[in-house]
Amino acid sequence: MKTGLNAPPSKLGSDEDEYDTCAWNLAQGKGYRGPSPGFGRDNLTAYRVPGTSLIWAGLYKVFGHRYGVIRLFHCLVGALTVLIIHDIGRRAFSERIGLFASVIYSLWPMAIFYSAQLLSETLATFWFLAYVAASLWFAERPSLNRACLAGLLLGFAMLTKGGFVIMLPFAVVWAVWQFWVRRSAILLAVAIPLISLLTLTPWIVRNYRVFGAFIPLATEGGDTLLGGNNSVVAYNPEYYGHQIFPTLIPEYRDAFASCSSELERDQLAVNLAIRWLHLTDGVATGRVEFRRGRGLAARLTCWALRLPSSAMRLEARLAIARDGESERWARTFGRRLLVTIQRGLPDGTLAERFGALEFRFHLRVAEGALTYIQAGAGVMVGRLRIPLPRWISPRVEAREASAGGRGAYVRVRISAPGFGLVMSYEGCVQVERP
Repeated sequence: MKTGLNAPPSKLGSDEDEYDTCAWNLAQGKGYRGPSPGFGRDNLTAYRVPGTSLIWAGLYKVFGHRYGVIRLFHCLVGALTVLIIHDIGRRAFSERIGLFASVIYSLWPMAIFYSAQLLSETLATFWFLAYVAASLWFAERPSLNRACLAGLLLGFAMLTKGGFVIMLPFAVVWAVWQFWVRRSAILLAVAIPLISLLTLTPWIVRNYRVFGAFIPLATEGGDTLLGGNNSVVAYNPEYYGHQIFPTLIPEYRDAFASCSSELERDQLAVNLAIRWLHLTDGVATGRVEFRRGRGLAARLTCWALRLPSSAMRLEARLAIARDGESERWARTFGRRLLVTIQRGLPDGTLAERFGALEFRFHLRVAEGALTYIQAGAGVMVGRLRIPLPRWISPRVEAREASAGGRGAYVRVRISAPGFGLVMSYEGCVQVERP
């Protein structure tokens, strides 16, 4: 019992370990420092919202670095949550419903499980349900004090589990719906989400001072979004229904290694996830500026590939289809088709094949855009790849940036040593809705 009660976090890099490290640093007066993926274990970080670690830090300050104290505290919070559920059921329905709901929660295996874990779920559930109970209490007799209480509780919930930010618009809708005939109460009710936002202010200011950027909650959102939306979890049966850490996705490994801060890493992960969601097995259309090179070699190459003449606003279409571990990228310029095959390699590079030519790229993020940096080229003879010397290798430069909504701004330039520009295209494409 003692061993289990005082057992340390399961492993380095786990959620438990990250919460604990930040909490212990806070208790020692070192600030909110801890692990940041890709940047070591001792950083001024915003990777996770601070609510859980702040409470643990207070307990560590009083009782020392004792994990048993945290688990016992979580059990107490879980018991209080049962009482709050009873209060919600009583106010919203009846005494019998409140009692029934509280009994179910007290016996729910996951609630019991989380009470014994060094995780944020127990505290986040308590703050959120306390907010719901306070809102119902406010609805019975609206007042500024009751609005402040509900707003603070929602703020604490968001600082413990950032996903609760989704409640802000719902809180406004509830305020209007509940008090439509009592206009004076609407303003007090709308104050609830506003006060919850004010609760985030110290954290937002701290993040701006550390990172020089507006970070309202945390920088882990990109990892979460990309971890659940990528080629591995979508097409590898072993990972169906799972989430994986983004650096385990081969084609993105190099791109993450190039990031200089956790904020840049978060933005890259969001961009890659959106790109994957928008373009994988999809179609994008738009207009691009298409240019042919003026040299004889460029003109002969474009003629051989049946590419169109230079045009300022040429209709373009990109269709991506998944085929096993590779993707078929079919680009149509006007009525001319250009097809390449892309696949991620174990070393983190991206390979793109056009006929017998194969190009390899490192993915990097620069100025908010995804940049393809050529890492080599070769000629494929069956499965054999013959590297081309740099002095005769065609050069491909590509850049892709978000254009808002479902759009992407792309810029591609292909040149050859001694001949200069062969072709380029640049413009915005929008993903077609199914």
